[in-house]
Amino acid sequence: MPISRTRKIIAIGRKKKANSYPFYMDKEVVRLKPKVFKMLRDNKDFIALVRIGRCLNVLDYSYQLIKNPLSSLPEKLQAHHRVRTLFNTAGYLAEGIKVAESLRLAYPNDEFFKPLCELFGDSFKGHRDIVKAIRNSAFHLDHEAKSTAATLKGLKLPYYDFYSELRGEVGSIYFHLPDVVDLNFLMNDLMPNRSDRVAVEELHKAILEFHIAFTGAALIFVKGVLKKLDLVN
Repeated sequence: MPISRTRKIIAIGRKKKANSYPFYMDKEVVRLKPKVFKMLRDNKDFIALVRIGRCLNVLDYSYQLIKNPLSSLPEKLQAHHRVRTLFNTAGYLAEGIKVAESLRLAYPNDEFFKPLCELFGDSFKGHRDIVKAIRNSAFHLDHEAKSTAATLKGLKLPYYDFYSELRGEVGSIYFHLPDVVDLNFLMNDLMPNRSDRVAVEELHKAILEFHIAFTGAALIFVKGVLKKLDLVN
């Protein structure tokens, strides 16, 4: 995070050599000098780095929630969080793919962009379809009021839990029906004739596979652009 201008940044180590790189390194932090930042902030490669870095940040955040769910929550709320975290991760992946696709023309022949380009091919079409469908319904929350009404009309269940309230406070109230609606919408569209349990397992597998592929490809892109900008060895 930025610091007050009244505080001084002290460069640790020997004096800068003529061929050293234009940043401070303090442990894992790479800090660009103001003069270098002013030179880079209008650079298209640097802007692309910031955009891809934003994608990696939100995907790392959601991945941590998938791998380390909040164990302090009641079991029913934990199940709710697992489903919602999957939906959020898929939404971020769909947005990340759109960002990556917007960069294709800028890096048509660069080796470091090829792993991202592979994500647009046929081998990942099923993954793209899943995250796009989730983004359009469960992630964007049906702002066009289309999928909710259509799915409610088609629901045929033995009972319909609307919501439960454990302690009468925010964080303990769980609306069951919206998750049922979103899951059934996705099952009808992408996974017909699957049970809820099987559908969630297949969604989990596909989303994590795409997450690993996207983040790995994005990191290769980041390292390639950093070298292109002469910011790393």
